[in-house]
Amino acid sequence: MPERQLLMFAVLPLWLAAGVFDWALHRRSSIETTSGTRESALHC
Repeated sequence: MPERQLLMFAVLPLWLAAGVFDWALHRRSSIETTSGTRESALHC
């Protein structure tokens, strides 16, 4: 049971927050013109 709570209240919110933060940075940096191999490698 503690593992489920850890996933629900710590891991999942942090993962979602990281995704939103990444999306916001990409939106701000105009990713369609600045993406490349380095960006793809970073996400792998």
